[in-house]
Amino acid sequence: MPVDKLICMASHDFQWQLYPLAWMLWKYWGRPIQIIYYCDWVEGQLPPNVEWRQVPLMRERDEKHWSWQHDFGDGFASILRELEDPVLLVSMLDYWLVRPALLDRIDSLAQYMEAHPNVVRSALGKIPGVDQWARLIETWEGMDIMTCRAVDNFNGGVMFNVGLFNRETTLQVIKNTCVLDSEIMGWHEMQRRPDLMSVWVRDMDLYPYAHATVRTARDQAYIRDVVREEDRQVIRALLPPHVRSREM
Repeated sequence: MPVDKLICMASHDFQWQLYPLAWMLWKYWGRPIQIIYYCDWVEGQLPPNVEWRQVPLMRERDEKHWSWQHDFGDGFASILRELEDPVLLVSMLDYWLVRPALLDRIDSLAQYMEAHPNVVRSALGKIPGVDQWARLIETWEGMDIMTCRAVDNFNGGVMFNVGLFNRETTLQVIKNTCVLDSEIMGWHEMQRRPDLMSVWVRDMDLYPYAHATVRTARDQAYIRDVVREEDRQVIRALLPPHVRSREM
């Protein structure tokens, strides 16, 4: 089955990132895709290809604010439990596609993950600086599937840049805490579970993205890695007045 949904997560403070993400995805994905946007609450009009859903944990608690400082892990787990697809494309809002995605490769990688439920996550971008720990698992439809032990490198664990997640397996390792600690605790959990692994494809950038923000600077958009000036112009026009674009 083709990957036809992108699951995005954010708290309300970062809703402004949704508009450049939706625009760039519409331009470079290459076929229709639905963005399911999980947030605590929204305001204003959303892009036409976006469906907002309140984080299930917040509905259960009848609370408005999703605290990423205290409840990110439980909120993410509640999202996974609500969805049905075995393999999900998941991203934070600040990973913006900047060139055409390799859709055939992404679809094949999703099929690989569905056939290998011990794979928690697959990165979609190139993974630098891991050659000394990386090992080839197998070649799948022309792609070299790589991994490393979680004990050796974070890329062997759970990370929340854009990637494919095995829904059921991810629920086994996600822990409730802030987003950064969820990555760290998921990494530790996978060190205790050598039967599980995260993977990537050697020397292929399946989802070329610009990482547009630094977590501590929520009012700045780093667009230096947006390849085309015409895209940078659109992004600048989409930014709200309180957000500055940074070119360097």
